Amino acid sequence: MSLGGARILQLAAKAWPRWFDKVCTRLHGVRAVTLFGAKTCEPSRRLKESWESVFRRECLETDIPWIRERSERAMKRILDAHGQHATGSLPDIAPCIQCSGALGSWKALAVGMYNGDPFALKFKFLKYVEPEFFRAGAGTWNGTPAF
Repeated sequence: MSLGGARILQLAAKAWPRWFDKVCTRLHGVRAVTLFGAKTCEPSRRLKESWESVFRRECLETDIPWIRERSERAMKRILDAHGQHATGSLPDIAPCIQCSGALGSWKALAVGMYNGDPFALKFKFLKYVEPEFFRAGAGTWNGTPAF
């Protein structure tokens, strides 16, 4: 369910190949992660491209509406927080020391929001995306549905 499981998936693919084929049929992209590692789930940065450009291209201009909307929310929250204490723009790579820990940079935004952060692992201020959103009948996280 997260990039931390990539190594386990590599082992599971070897131990239970028929089960793994079923998983790959249901969850597109899983085979790529087991073959090439977590790098397949990170934004691609072009030569001499700023991380702000990467974030805008990969997270805000994506064809996936829920990732775009969550990325907009995260960006607004981080930029608002940064604007409370700084006169300059958000740093590209090295995080702003006064911002939300390691989240105060365009690189952190791009890497953290590339997959939408559905479990709010990095951006704690975002709500979990309900299982019901991805699959009808899957239920909610014991409360009112959040997006």
